[in-house]
Amino acid sequence: MNISAKQFVIFSALVLAAAAAQNFYSEPVNVPLLKPRIHPDKDHRKLLPMEKDSPYEAIGKIFARERGTVTSLGDDVYVTDAHIVEDIQKTEPGEALLGFGCSENKCEKIAHIVEVAFPAKYEVTANRDTAAGKFYEEKKENHGYDIAFVRAIGAGSLESHFRLSADSEMKTLNQAGYSYDREGLTGHFPCHIISPSAAQNPDTIISPEAQKYMMRTDCDIVTGDSGSPLFDPNNNIAGVFESTLTDKEGFVTGSLATPITAGLVRLSEDFKKGTLKGETEIAANGIKITKFPYERQPFSWPAEKKISFPVKIK
Repeated sequence: MNISAKQFVIFSALVLAAAAAQNFYSEPVNVPLLKPRIHPDKDHRKLLPMEKDSPYEAIGKIFARERGTVTSLGDDVYVTDAHIVEDIQKTEPGEALLGFGCSENKCEKIAHIVEVAFPAKYEVTANRDTAAGKFYEEKKENHGYDIAFVRAIGAGSLESHFRLSADSEMKTLNQAGYSYDREGLTGHFPCHIISPSAAQNPDTIISPEAQKYMMRTDCDIVTGDSGSPLFDPNNNIAGVFESTLTDKEGFVTGSLATPITAGLVRLSEDFKKGTLKGETEIAANGIKITKFPYERQPFSWPAEKKISFPVKIK
Protein backbone atom coordinates (compact mmCIF):
# COMPACT_ATOMS: atom_id res chain seq x y z
CA MET A 1 0.00 0.00 0.00
CA ASN A 2 1.46 3.36 -1.06
CA ILE A 3 0.85 6.21 1.42
CA SER A 4 2.40 9.64 0.96
CA ALA A 5 4.56 11.20 3.65
CA LYS A 6 1.90 13.84 4.23
CA GLN A 7 -0.76 11.17 4.76
CA PHE A 8 1.50 9.31 7.19
CA VAL A 9 2.09 12.45 9.26
CA ILE A 10 -1.65 13.16 9.44
CA PHE A 11 -2.42 9.59 10.44
CA SER A 12 0.31 9.50 13.11
CA ALA A 13 -0.99 12.70 14.68
CA LEU A 14 -4.55 11.42 14.76
CA VAL A 15 -4.19 7.81 15.82
CA LEU A 16 -3.70 8.78 19.49
CA ALA A 17 -7.07 10.51 19.46
CA ALA A 18 -8.94 7.56 17.97
CA ALA A 19 -10.26 6.20 21.26
CA ALA A 20 -11.71 9.54 22.26
CA ALA A 21 -13.27 9.95 18.84
CA GLN A 22 -15.17 6.67 19.06
CA ASN A 23 -17.98 8.15 21.16
CA PHE A 24 -18.56 11.02 18.73
CA TYR A 25 -19.08 9.36 15.37
CA SER A 26 -22.68 8.21 15.46
CA GLU A 27 -25.90 9.14 13.69
CA PRO A 28 -28.55 10.70 15.97
CA VAL A 29 -31.66 8.62 16.52
CA ASN A 30 -33.99 11.64 16.54
CA VAL A 31 -33.99 12.93 12.96
CA PRO A 32 -36.28 15.05 10.76
CA LEU A 33 -39.35 13.15 9.57
CA LEU A 34 -38.59 14.27 6.03
CA LYS A 35 -36.13 11.41 5.82
CA PRO A 36 -37.43 8.22 4.19
CA ARG A 37 -38.90 5.88 6.78
CA ILE A 38 -40.15 2.32 6.87
CA HIS A 39 -43.76 1.66 7.84
CA PRO A 40 -43.79 -0.13 11.24
CA ASP A 41 -46.01 -2.89 9.84
CA LYS A 42 -43.67 -3.52 6.90
CA ASP A 43 -40.25 -3.38 8.56
CA HIS A 44 -38.26 -6.56 7.82
CA ARG A 45 -34.95 -5.44 9.37
CA LYS A 46 -33.32 -7.49 12.12
CA LEU A 47 -30.41 -6.66 14.42
CA LEU A 48 -27.23 -8.45 13.31
CA PRO A 49 -24.30 -9.75 15.40
CA MET A 50 -21.04 -7.86 15.07
CA GLU A 51 -18.68 -9.86 17.27
CA LYS A 52 -15.27 -11.02 16.09
CA ASP A 53 -15.43 -13.80 13.48
CA SER A 54 -18.98 -12.82 12.51
CA PRO A 55 -19.01 -11.88 8.81
CA TYR A 56 -20.94 -8.73 9.70
CA GLU A 57 -18.01 -7.26 11.60
CA ALA A 58 -16.76 -6.35 8.12
CA ILE A 59 -19.67 -3.92 7.59
CA GLY A 60 -19.10 -0.48 9.08
CA LYS A 61 -20.06 3.19 9.05
CA ILE A 62 -18.37 5.85 6.98
CA PHE A 63 -18.11 9.37 8.38
CA ALA A 64 -17.23 11.99 5.80
CA ARG A 65 -19.28 14.96 4.57
CA GLU A 66 -22.05 12.36 4.24
CA ARG A 67 -22.80 9.35 6.42
CA GLY A 68 -23.29 5.85 5.06
CA THR A 69 -22.24 2.21 5.16
CA VAL A 70 -19.00 0.56 3.99
CA THR A 71 -18.01 -3.07 3.51
CA SER A 72 -14.51 -4.50 3.88
CA LEU A 73 -13.01 -6.19 0.82
CA GLY A 74 -9.84 -7.09 2.73
CA ASP A 75 -6.36 -5.51 2.74
CA ASP A 76 -7.65 -2.20 4.21
CA VAL A 77 -9.91 -1.66 1.19
CA TYR A 78 -13.65 -0.99 1.38
CA VAL A 79 -16.57 -0.33 -0.96
CA THR A 80 -19.28 2.32 -0.59
CA ASP A 81 -21.13 4.91 -2.71
CA ALA A 82 -19.53 7.71 -4.72
CA HIS A 83 -22.09 10.18 -3.40
CA ILE A 84 -20.80 9.53 0.13
CA VAL A 85 -17.21 10.50 -0.72
CA GLU A 86 -17.67 12.84 -3.69
CA ASP A 87 -16.69 15.93 -1.66
CA ILE A 88 -14.40 14.25 0.88
CA GLN A 89 -11.74 16.84 0.00
CA LYS A 90 -13.82 19.34 2.01
CA THR A 91 -13.40 17.43 5.28
CA GLU A 92 -10.89 18.58 7.86
CA PRO A 93 -7.92 16.30 8.62
CA GLY A 94 -9.18 13.50 10.84
CA GLU A 95 -12.86 13.93 10.01
CA ALA A 96 -13.01 11.25 7.31
CA LEU A 97 -13.29 7.97 9.24
CA LEU A 98 -14.69 4.46 9.20
CA GLY A 99 -16.21 2.83 12.26
CA PHE A 100 -16.87 -0.85 12.96
CA GLY A 101 -18.94 -2.54 15.64
CA CYS A 102 -20.94 0.66 16.07
CA SER A 103 -23.81 0.83 18.55
CA GLU A 104 -25.10 3.15 21.27
CA ASN A 105 -23.08 6.17 20.12
CA LYS A 106 -19.70 4.46 19.89
CA CYS A 107 -17.68 2.24 17.55
CA GLU A 108 -15.37 -0.55 18.66
CA LYS A 109 -12.84 0.12 15.88
CA ILE A 110 -11.93 3.30 13.99
CA ALA A 111 -10.00 3.60 10.72
CA HIS A 112 -8.76 6.79 9.02
CA ILE A 113 -9.48 7.24 5.32
CA VAL A 114 -6.35 7.90 3.28
CA GLU A 115 -7.58 7.26 -0.26
CA VAL A 116 -10.81 7.12 -2.28
CA ALA A 117 -11.57 6.35 -5.92
CA PHE A 118 -14.75 6.54 -7.99
CA PRO A 119 -15.71 6.57 -11.69
CA ALA A 120 -14.74 9.67 -13.65
CA LYS A 121 -18.21 9.69 -15.24
CA TYR A 122 -19.89 10.04 -11.86
CA GLU A 123 -21.37 13.55 -11.72
CA VAL A 124 -21.28 15.45 -8.44
CA THR A 125 -24.78 15.74 -7.01
CA ALA A 126 -26.48 19.11 -7.06
CA ASN A 127 -29.09 20.70 -4.77
CA ARG A 128 -28.20 18.82 -1.59
CA ASP A 129 -29.33 20.12 1.78
CA THR A 130 -29.27 17.07 3.99
CA ALA A 131 -28.36 19.12 7.08
CA ALA A 132 -31.80 20.78 6.85
CA GLY A 133 -33.48 17.41 6.41
CA LYS A 134 -34.14 18.02 2.73
CA PHE A 135 -33.42 15.41 0.11
CA TYR A 136 -32.41 15.65 -3.47
CA GLU A 137 -32.92 13.99 -6.81
CA GLU A 138 -29.80 12.23 -7.93
CA LYS A 139 -28.74 12.86 -11.49
CA LYS A 140 -30.03 10.08 -13.73
CA GLU A 141 -26.61 9.81 -15.37
CA ASN A 142 -25.13 8.44 -12.13
CA HIS A 143 -27.01 5.14 -12.14
CA GLY A 144 -24.32 2.52 -12.63
CA TYR A 145 -21.58 4.94 -11.56
CA ASP A 146 -22.48 5.58 -7.90
CA ILE A 147 -19.76 3.39 -6.38
CA ALA A 148 -16.44 4.10 -4.69
CA PHE A 149 -13.43 2.28 -3.29
CA VAL A 150 -11.89 3.43 -0.01
CA ARG A 151 -8.54 2.75 1.64
CA ALA A 152 -8.42 3.28 5.39
CA ILE A 153 -5.90 2.37 8.06
CA GLY A 154 -6.25 1.80 11.79
CA ALA A 155 -9.18 -0.65 12.10
CA GLY A 156 -6.92 -3.46 13.23
CA SER A 157 -7.57 -6.99 12.06
CA LEU A 158 -11.07 -7.53 10.73
CA GLU A 159 -11.33 -11.31 10.61
CA SER A 160 -13.98 -11.26 7.90
CA HIS A 161 -14.42 -9.55 4.56
CA PHE A 162 -16.74 -9.70 1.58
CA ARG A 163 -16.02 -10.04 -2.15
CA LEU A 164 -17.26 -8.14 -5.16
CA SER A 165 -18.70 -10.57 -7.69
CA ALA A 166 -20.31 -10.25 -11.11
CA ASP A 167 -21.55 -13.85 -10.76
CA SER A 168 -23.41 -13.77 -7.44
CA GLU A 169 -26.24 -16.16 -6.68
CA MET A 170 -29.32 -14.02 -7.35
CA LYS A 171 -31.96 -16.34 -5.88
CA THR A 172 -31.18 -15.51 -2.26
CA LEU A 173 -29.91 -12.02 -1.50
CA ASN A 174 -29.49 -10.08 1.73
CA GLN A 175 -28.86 -6.49 2.80
CA ALA A 176 -27.09 -5.11 5.87
CA GLY A 177 -26.37 -1.53 6.86
CA TYR A 178 -26.42 1.22 9.49
CA SER A 179 -29.92 2.73 9.24
CA TYR A 180 -30.34 6.19 10.76
CA ASP A 181 -33.37 5.07 12.79
CA ARG A 182 -31.76 2.03 14.43
CA GLU A 183 -28.92 1.48 16.88
CA GLY A 184 -26.42 -1.05 15.57
CA LEU A 185 -26.21 -3.00 12.34
CA THR A 186 -29.47 -4.28 10.87
CA GLY A 187 -30.27 -6.44 7.87
CA HIS A 188 -33.12 -7.52 5.61
CA PHE A 189 -32.82 -11.32 5.10
CA PRO A 190 -33.76 -12.20 2.41
CA CYS A 191 -34.88 -9.54 -0.04
CA HIS A 192 -35.37 -9.65 -3.79
CA ILE A 193 -34.53 -8.09 -7.12
CA ILE A 194 -37.50 -6.62 -8.97
CA SER A 195 -37.65 -6.22 -12.74
CA PRO A 196 -38.13 -2.65 -13.99
CA SER A 197 -41.05 -3.79 -16.13
CA ALA A 198 -42.80 -4.78 -12.91
CA ALA A 199 -42.76 -1.24 -11.55
CA GLN A 200 -43.91 1.13 -14.27
CA ASN A 201 -45.65 4.20 -12.88
CA PRO A 202 -46.27 7.67 -14.34
CA ASP A 203 -44.93 9.27 -11.15
CA THR A 204 -41.49 7.70 -11.55
CA ILE A 205 -38.54 10.03 -12.17
CA ILE A 206 -36.30 7.21 -13.34
CA SER A 207 -35.84 7.28 -17.08
CA PRO A 208 -36.02 4.05 -19.12
CA GLU A 209 -32.38 4.60 -20.09
CA ALA A 210 -31.27 4.86 -16.44
CA GLN A 211 -33.22 1.72 -15.52
CA LYS A 212 -30.82 -0.34 -17.64
CA TYR A 213 -27.94 0.32 -15.27
CA MET A 214 -29.41 -0.29 -11.83
CA MET A 215 -30.83 -3.06 -9.65
CA ARG A 216 -34.30 -2.39 -8.26
CA THR A 217 -35.05 -4.33 -5.06
CA ASP A 218 -37.62 -4.66 -2.29
CA CYS A 219 -34.91 -4.40 0.39
CA ASP A 220 -35.72 -2.11 3.35
CA ILE A 221 -33.15 0.68 3.36
CA VAL A 222 -33.23 4.26 4.62
CA THR A 223 -30.76 7.08 5.14
CA GLY A 224 -27.49 5.64 6.49
CA ASP A 225 -27.81 2.49 4.37
CA SER A 226 -26.30 4.18 1.30
CA GLY A 227 -23.26 2.11 0.37
CA SER A 228 -24.58 -1.02 2.06
CA PRO A 229 -24.07 -4.36 0.29
CA LEU A 230 -26.57 -6.57 -1.49
CA PHE A 231 -24.96 -9.99 -1.02
CA ASP A 232 -25.55 -13.71 -1.43
CA PRO A 233 -25.13 -16.46 1.24
CA ASN A 234 -21.42 -16.76 0.33
CA ASN A 235 -20.80 -13.06 1.07
CA ASN A 236 -20.42 -12.19 -2.60
CA ILE A 237 -21.57 -8.61 -3.18
CA ALA A 238 -23.90 -8.36 -6.18
CA GLY A 239 -24.72 -4.68 -5.75
CA VAL A 240 -24.16 -1.60 -3.60
CA PHE A 241 -27.24 0.36 -2.51
CA GLU A 242 -27.42 3.93 -3.73
CA SER A 243 -30.91 5.24 -2.96
CA THR A 244 -34.36 4.63 -1.52
CA LEU A 245 -37.74 4.59 -3.29
CA THR A 246 -40.64 6.10 -1.35
CA ASP A 247 -44.33 6.83 -1.75
CA LYS A 248 -45.81 10.30 -1.42
CA GLU A 249 -45.96 9.99 2.37
CA GLY A 250 -42.25 9.21 2.62
CA PHE A 251 -42.62 5.50 3.37
CA VAL A 252 -40.09 3.20 1.72
CA THR A 253 -41.41 1.07 -1.14
CA GLY A 254 -38.13 -0.23 -2.53
CA SER A 255 -34.50 0.58 -3.24
CA LEU A 256 -31.88 0.93 -5.98
CA ALA A 257 -28.41 -0.58 -6.12
CA THR A 258 -25.40 -0.22 -8.40
CA PRO A 259 -24.76 -3.66 -9.95
CA ILE A 260 -21.28 -5.16 -9.64
CA THR A 261 -19.78 -5.85 -13.06
CA ALA A 262 -16.66 -7.74 -14.10
CA GLY A 263 -15.09 -4.34 -14.80
CA LEU A 264 -15.69 -3.14 -11.25
CA VAL A 265 -14.23 -6.37 -9.84
CA ARG A 266 -11.06 -5.82 -11.88
CA LEU A 267 -10.85 -2.14 -10.89
CA SER A 268 -11.22 -3.00 -7.20
CA GLU A 269 -8.27 -5.39 -7.50
CA ASP A 270 -6.21 -2.66 -9.19
CA PHE A 271 -7.11 -0.32 -6.34
CA LYS A 272 -5.98 -2.92 -3.79
CA LYS A 273 -2.62 -3.30 -5.56
CA GLY A 274 -2.13 0.45 -5.95
CA THR A 275 -2.14 0.18 -9.75
CA LEU A 276 -5.50 1.84 -10.46
CA LYS A 277 -5.13 4.37 -13.26
CA GLY A 278 -7.01 7.64 -13.47
CA GLU A 279 -6.97 11.34 -12.69
CA THR A 280 -5.42 11.71 -9.24
CA GLU A 281 -5.05 14.54 -6.73
CA ILE A 282 -3.95 14.84 -3.11
CA ALA A 283 -6.48 16.99 -1.25
CA ALA A 284 -5.48 19.56 1.36
CA ASN A 285 -6.55 17.10 4.07
CA GLY A 286 -4.03 14.55 2.73
CA ILE A 287 -6.57 12.17 1.17
CA LYS A 288 -5.70 10.80 -2.26
CA ILE A 289 -8.63 11.04 -4.69
CA THR A 290 -8.69 9.15 -7.99
CA LYS A 291 -11.33 9.39 -10.72
CA PHE A 292 -10.93 6.29 -12.86
CA PRO A 293 -12.26 5.47 -16.34
CA TYR A 294 -15.21 3.07 -16.28
CA GLU A 295 -18.13 2.37 -18.60
CA ARG A 296 -21.28 1.12 -16.87
CA GLN A 297 -22.91 -2.04 -18.21
CA PRO A 298 -26.62 -2.90 -18.51
CA PHE A 299 -27.89 -5.17 -15.77
CA SER A 300 -29.55 -8.48 -16.70
CA TRP A 301 -32.68 -8.99 -14.63
CA PRO A 302 -32.89 -12.55 -13.26
CA ALA A 303 -36.63 -12.71 -12.58
CA GLU A 304 -39.95 -10.90 -12.62
CA LYS A 305 -41.79 -9.83 -9.49
CA LYS A 306 -45.04 -7.95 -10.01
CA ILE A 307 -45.32 -4.89 -7.80
CA SER A 308 -46.30 -1.24 -8.26
CA PHE A 309 -44.29 1.74 -6.99
CA PRO A 310 -45.08 5.44 -6.94
CA VAL A 311 -41.42 6.38 -6.59
CA LYS A 312 -39.06 9.21 -5.95
CA ILE A 313 -35.37 9.12 -5.10
CA LYS A 314 -34.10 10.39 -1.77
